[in-house]
Amino acid sequence: MDGQDHKSLRKSCIDELAGKIQDAMKRGNDGERAFCCHSSLRAIWKERRLQQLLFDNRLTDSQIDFLWKHLLGFLSFIVWAEIPDDDWFSTFKSRIFSTPDTTCARFIDDHLPLDLETLKGLGFKSHRVEKFWIDQHRFIPAVLDFSIQRDTQKIGPHVRLPFEFRAEEDRRGGYGLIEFYRIPPEYVQSSMYGHATWKPNEPYAVAVKSFKEGRTDAQREVETLCRVKMTLPGDLYRITLHHTIIEQDMQYYIILPLADLGNLDQFLRAQSAVSSKTYSLQPKTFRERFPDLPSHTAELAGALLEQCVAIADALKWLHAGFRENQNLVYLAHMDLKPDNILLFDGHSAPVGFWKLADFGISVIKKIHKGVQERQTMHTGARRPQNTYQAPEVEKSWLSGGSSKVGRKSDIWSFGAIFSEVLTFAEGGPSYLTKFERTRPGTYDNFYCPIDNGLSPGSPDFQVRPNVVTWLEDLCHHAGADRSYVTCWTRCVKRLLIVDPQHRPDAAQLLDYVNHVSDHVHRFIQQEEPPMCIFDQAQREPLPRLRGSDAKPIAPAAPDIQFNLVNTAVDNAEQSASMNAESFVSTGTNSDGLSPRSSRVDSDPEGSSTRHTSMSQPGMRAAGGPIAYSRSTPLLAESTLEIDLPKTELYRESWEPGINTRSCPKDVAIGQLWIAYLSRFKVYMFRLRPDYQGKRIVQPTEGVDLPTGDKNEWRSIVVSGHYLVVWGESKRSREPLFRVYRVFPQDAGGSPPTLLQTSLKDFDSPKRVALSCQGFVAVISSKNLLISQIEAPGETQRLYTEAGIPEDESYFEDIAFNEEGDILYAWAAGRRGWLLCYRIIKPFVIHLEHKTSHDCEINQKLHLAKLLPYDRTMGCILSPDAGKYVAFSAESSITDNISPMLSTSLLWPTVSDIRACCIYGDRSFVIAKPKSLRKTCLVEYPLPRNGAYDHTEERIICRLDSRLIEGSAMKFFRCGNDGAILVVICHRDGKMEVIKYGTKRNQ
Repeated sequence: MDGQDHKSLRKSCIDELAGKIQDAMKRGNDGERAFCCHSSLRAIWKERRLQQLLFDNRLTDSQIDFLWKHLLGFLSFIVWAEIPDDDWFSTFKSRIFSTPDTTCARFIDDHLPLDLETLKGLGFKSHRVEKFWIDQHRFIPAVLDFSIQRDTQKIGPHVRLPFEFRAEEDRRGGYGLIEFYRIPPEYVQSSMYGHATWKPNEPYAVAVKSFKEGRTDAQREVETLCRVKMTLPGDLYRITLHHTIIEQDMQYYIILPLADLGNLDQFLRAQSAVSSKTYSLQPKTFRERFPDLPSHTAELAGALLEQCVAIADALKWLHAGFRENQNLVYLAHMDLKPDNILLFDGHSAPVGFWKLADFGISVIKKIHKGVQERQTMHTGARRPQNTYQAPEVEKSWLSGGSSKVGRKSDIWSFGAIFSEVLTFAEGGPSYLTKFERTRPGTYDNFYCPIDNGLSPGSPDFQVRPNVVTWLEDLCHHAGADRSYVTCWTRCVKRLLIVDPQHRPDAAQLLDYVNHVSDHVHRFIQQEEPPMCIFDQAQREPLPRLRGSDAKPIAPAAPDIQFNLVNTAVDNAEQSASMNAESFVSTGTNSDGLSPRSSRVDSDPEGSSTRHTSMSQPGMRAAGGPIAYSRSTPLLAESTLEIDLPKTELYRESWEPGINTRSCPKDVAIGQLWIAYLSRFKVYMFRLRPDYQGKRIVQPTEGVDLPTGDKNEWRSIVVSGHYLVVWGESKRSREPLFRVYRVFPQDAGGSPPTLLQTSLKDFDSPKRVALSCQGFVAVISSKNLLISQIEAPGETQRLYTEAGIPEDESYFEDIAFNEEGDILYAWAAGRRGWLLCYRIIKPFVIHLEHKTSHDCEINQKLHLAKLLPYDRTMGCILSPDAGKYVAFSAESSITDNISPMLSTSLLWPTVSDIRACCIYGDRSFVIAKPKSLRKTCLVEYPLPRNGAYDHTEERIICRLDSRLIEGSAMKFFRCGNDGAILVVICHRDGKMEVIKYGTKRNQ
């Protein structure tokens, strides 16, 4: 083949590559926003394209591999822009590599964009370089970091944002524009998900808020969002947090999660909304988004009130103030309306999972440390009135700011929204349209001026008479049969008070909404309605929730030094003789997770009301992981075949006096120990019942952890006599890891002994697995590292490639069974994989079983959590919030048979779990709020021999106080009398014990 033919072939190759690159451009018609994904470039350059283009360069295999990995962006740029002559490629090797036969290159894609002088020095035509220099950015779009950040993510003015697809619908507000995009998965990452380059499994849908004018309002909202994101406690999920904030060329872009179900305004009007469940982000109809909407009026009202309670709880947190660098910060939303309440999918909520959003005109007041705290907070109105804003907003706007507004303005807005939610519950969108027609005017406000002729420049206001009439008509239509409607309307009237000084505060608002919710719940359960608190005098204070103001009762056991909070009425003497060795563990604890939790309060005193505050875990990024727990049976296997007794014999709850200024970070229950993790200390408690079966928990010497502002200890796990604590150094981003042996001090043992700190290269946000046999396992991206505690120098590495026939699978969760000889591992890629490793002896590890699981679309495989069975091969997996899959086998672990695991979908939706465990490999026991008024223990059956009996849930009991998510519980069998003890460790530091059995156990 002569030189002309070679030149023709290279020209043909360049033309073909340039065409394919152009076709792969995202938003290719927009020259300033177009970009090309690296994954698309890899697909284009495969099939020996490099060899065809550079055929006469005599490249080595290592150089070709280097180009494939590190210079595809540069090659794509010069080919697409036709910058070099065809002959330039003949000297490519000498221009790029410093020496002929090495991979030492003068630059790589990470160095792009190259400056003009560098490009000209490569021998390119000057006019082509100057014309197309800026287009290098097409091949290096920004990677969006969704990690928690205090500041914005600053990018250069020419860097392309990786917004792949824009929905046709957008939302325009007073100051900003919200557009909906998809982001290619390779340009989303977060260090929160276990390894620095976590990426979703599919294009990621987001809402992007930009600002139409000026930087002042944008900077104010950015500052507010960053403050809320950094201080929002893990137990409050009903505030929409941004993924990240991009600052580019004097413009801000706030990247937010896309609300799959739209906003509350679209819901109340049964409108279509953009959905991330369609690739093109096409709108879905109301019926498509809410297929399980309750048809019965009361059930619909109950579902709506659950979400209203959550929004009231979020508002309470904003108004009550939060700590920021030892300063107290108060926040008023100031723009509360249905458009700013977003509805997300999941959590078994038939009306969606509601979250508060949009802090564009929120007002912040900071009280510096040492200054007397005053909760007065007033400011001028920053936006003219709208439908839901309070009358003082209009007065402030008309007076030029001389009349002030504050947090009480949010209460009015909530009351207006609350009346529309009631209207929807009673008659749907058509009723809502009629309600709007009763309020004629530009903004159809819920108030109107009083024309008294005395002060025309500063009008007084009153609630619209038509609003009052509408509420009364709803009561009349419902009649006495549905008295909760009357209770609801009275609540609205308490909120729609013109004088802000006489409106309730956010804490009272939460009490009010809880009361209405309780009324509806009792109606659904056909119970007697509660004594209506709105029958009392208008300004009589509501009974407050039990909390830190409640005085503890004197401890019943001075030798244990507990502050007793509540004791059950059953004072019968316990005749069974019990000690530590007579306990059989049949439950679970949090197993070392660092879970997020739901904001809750204790039940109120008195019987007239049952107030609770509710929040459910969201998606993390949306999604918060469920705190799973584990336990190990200590007696014969036959003890696991006992049904859970139904008779409650005794209960007790107390506060163990954990000295921490904030809620403990984590709690774990082992066979013999309970551990609470605070900032720099682990509090240890010995499980040791006395002969009466009471006071089973005894405090022992804890563990002081290395201090320092840059050390963040995240989670703990206990098993046998071992304790593992891990976290991360904020300064170096290196994992922190410590293993202790814990001795019973009352038996003459020594304090906890530090055994190991050697594991460094692992994903600290993920769970650590601990075996009572002395093994510890951690996750390192695609690898599992298993170490023997007593021989820390020996570590075995297991790879996903050894068991999974997929390239992009990462280990996401691990857990040992109670015997400590089976390690369960969950890996996720294009689909999920469960792997079961048997540890035969130290570092003789056999892959016992593996099975794949094809989850539903949009399930977050990387957030799935494992809960292994106690004695039999199998586990429960939660691939998404409220979804549970059981992997069960027909043969026991003790059999020498490799079992086949079958999968069963358990209970299509089980949400808002505060703690959970396995009881005897027979049932799955969870602690969850029942319609937000109480926390109950609920039992569900598990599959037996590969078959699953869809039996209704069985409520075991109600707990004395509410749990927050991340709490732990564990079942023990007391000796041989058949009684069962349930030990419940609240995430906020309380402990509770309940004994079950038959009357003969008393």
